[in-house]
Amino acid sequence: MSRWLNRVITFTCTMAIVALLSALVRSNAAPTIATDSAVNWNSSPRDRIAQLMMPNRLQTRYRTNDMWQLVYQAMPDLPLENQYINIETGEIDDDYTLMRRLIRYHVYVKNRPPLFRLDWKLTLADYLTVRDPNTGQTVSANERINPSTYPGNNVLSVASVNPSAGDTSQPMSALDGDRAAIARLTPEQRDRLVDILTMIFNPTYVDAVEAHAAIEAAQDRTADPVSNPDGRDLPRAPQAGDANLLIPGSSR
Repeated sequence: MSRWLNRVITFTCTMAIVALLSALVRSNAAPTIATDSAVNWNSSPRDRIAQLMMPNRLQTRYRTNDMWQLVYQAMPDLPLENQYINIETGEIDDDYTLMRRLIRYHVYVKNRPPLFRLDWKLTLADYLTVRDPNTGQTVSANERINPSTYPGNNVLSVASVNPSAGDTSQPMSALDGDRAAIARLTPEQRDRLVDILTMIFNPTYVDAVEAHAAIEAAQDRTADPVSNPDGRDLPRAPQAGDANLLIPGSSR
């Protein structure tokens, strides 16, 4: 079975919820992307994406305070990581969740477009760590996250942690907790999260996946698995007169 068909099968477990979210985005009933220059939301999805990819796209502002809620609606098993205290109010900030910080980090800190799956995979890789074979140190799997610019750095605190007393039962910061939460997700959960984030910001993503699956399915039906089992080009069968090609100076 082709790779794209496998992806379509994987989508079936969440397609009902994602389809609802996509419909809400299309109708503007859900939080939408707001740019400094007006976007014509009555235009086609292709035209809207073209407007978002204008040269001033780095100045684009997204209503990330709303978008993170859609992620949890589509994937309720994600950890909230909302146990941190807002130093301005002195109370736990329930709304400052893992997904809210991750989306803000993706859009505002890294200035990555939220329309493409690869960019979301890069962001998740920032949270994951690997061991450098040369130094033996633990480093980011992609790009290092600067704690000073991470969302919530100057607002959230973990008041119950006392480093001098050796209290390591809780993370030292929201960034530490977020890294641990992303690391605890299975590869399948992280892959599903990337799909959901992409589909929420880019409702046409599902259509593109289904189109690719249809094309590959058509190719699979026309392929000859006996003579060409792995899809590679095979040499043509010998034909009459081919032996004459061995004569010096001959050509076909």
